[in-house]
Amino acid sequence: MKLQKLTIKNLASIEDAVIDFENGPLSEESLFLICGETGAGKTTLLDAICLALYNETPRMERTANEKYRDVGQTFSSKKEDVAINDSRQLMRRNTSEAWTELAQGDFTKFLQSKESEKSDILEKLTGTGIYSEIGAGIYAITKEKRVDYENQNRKLEGIHVLTEEEMTGINETMAALS
Repeated sequence: MKLQKLTIKNLASIEDAVIDFENGPLSEESLFLICGETGAGKTTLLDAICLALYNETPRMERTANEKYRDVGQTFSSKKEDVAINDSRQLMRRNTSEAWTELAQGDFTKFLQSKESEKSDILEKLTGTGIYSEIGAGIYAITKEKRVDYENQNRKLEGIHVLTEEEMTGINETMAALS
């Protein structure tokens, strides 16, 4: 998956941000480090990507599944029970909305594709098509060797192995002839 652009609004410590992976310094790098002081928003960036892709984040899944009454109506216009691990907990306080948006090339096509098409898309995204070619080559060689093996077995089936009695009879006949 190649990220193209990440847009974040009112998520945890990030009020408003756009990260363009296709322009500027990030476009020139295939690998980069997310670093900064505690509370700078490193995990929030990863949360934003997860929220945009899957509408959930791993860090919220690890929290206890406790609930509290949202008496301040932080998340909606009505008082409701809100789980501690609800992804809305990442929303900046005193804001009416929060969202993330991620443009990421062919990954959306992968998520929306049929099961039968996912293998081809994954190979394209990950550059692992060579392994399919290697697998196909191994399959062809195995099939060829299996045919050779079966042909040899058919030949062996045509060979009659003599019993002890038959060998004794042949040896006696040869001794009588000599």
